[in-house]
Amino acid sequence: MDFELHRTDLHETRFVHGDPPSPEDGQALLRVESFGLTSNNITYAVFGEAMTYWDFFPASDPDWGKLNVWGYANVEDSRHPDLATGTRIYGYLPCASHLLIVPDRIDSKGFVDAAPHRANSPPRATKNSSRG
Repeated sequence: MDFELHRTDLHETRFVHGDPPSPEDGQALLRVESFGLTSNNITYAVFGEAMTYWDFFPASDPDWGKLNVWGYANVEDSRHPDLATGTRIYGYLPCASHLLIVPDRIDSKGFVDAAPHRANSPPRATKNSSRG
């Protein structure tokens, strides 16, 4: 499930339901566990076009966007040899139930998502989390 906002009228919102994607080799599927909502999230939406925030997590339709949040997720299914299923992470996520990633530069502290559509976006490192 994804929470989406209309990019030109942020008062218009919707939930998009569907099955989470299946990761392919080199990818991993994160299940979003929890996230914070602050004034920063509104800034991400208001400046979505100008600062390319909408590009981080493409929505189901180009007229819509996914709200960017900081929070916790678990690796639900990993097809990457260096990222274990069950790993708990903290990072930049969409306001959604799942996120398909291409983990890169993996080390004991975390990784970077190298999904091709984020190639021109500022990097957002993800940190491993041992919080229980």
